[in-house]
Amino acid sequence: MNKRNLLFGTLIILIIGIAALAELPNVKQVEKRGPIPPAPVTAVVPTNLEEVLSAIHTAFNNWSDLVAGLNQPNDYAQLYKNKFPYGSHWSRFYVFSRDDPVFPSDEQILLTSGTNPSIERYAHISADRKSRDLYLNEPSGDHWWMSEYFVDGQPANFRCSFLIHFEPAENNGTRIEIFEYQPTIWAGEKIGVSPHGLPVPTRLHDIRAVDATTIDRNDVLRMIQDAVAKQPI
Repeated sequence: MNKRNLLFGTLIILIIGIAALAELPNVKQVEKRGPIPPAPVTAVVPTNLEEVLSAIHTAFNNWSDLVAGLNQPNDYAQLYKNKFPYGSHWSRFYVFSRDDPVFPSDEQILLTSGTNPSIERYAHISADRKSRDLYLNEPSGDHWWMSEYFVDGQPANFRCSFLIHFEPAENNGTRIEIFEYQPTIWAGEKIGVSPHGLPVPTRLHDIRAVDATTIDRNDVLRMIQDAVAKQPI
């Protein structure tokens, strides 16, 4: 065997060995410092659904408003004004209505439910009871923040979207429940094979589906309650 064949054989063995290591489970300690399992996050407000929806659209960024501004002729175009301070966490989120194509279908929800069983309950709510629901989403898919998850004792980057569900309540009130859609953590890096490149082991983001958090759903619910309380009587 000449040196070229020996070198080539050694390289193949090395690649196979690295690929085998890449298939081993990532030994990282993922910890959730929040309620397990997460309980429903819900509240009843003494306000009818139309007024609740109005309050939400007033307080949150609406994707339809952004699109409408961009579609105006140049002579009439107006700079879209974000309803949250520049750089704030919630300035990245927009509200989408149920009939928007971005709103996840029940089939999508069930296919991507992963380790988040509470979202399956949302998917099984009948369509007529969800017709006025809203989707609170960060469209770039690249905004992460700290929440209830830790990896090897350090705060893990987290992201999710929110489904806001409404039900009628007594005395013309509205019951609001917040669900998390696709809660995910970025648990550092891992060795793996990229589906978009050569079949050679490389460093990849270690992205993992996780169960819903409580702190983030509480934040959304609290902002909605505050917005409803500020509505003129």
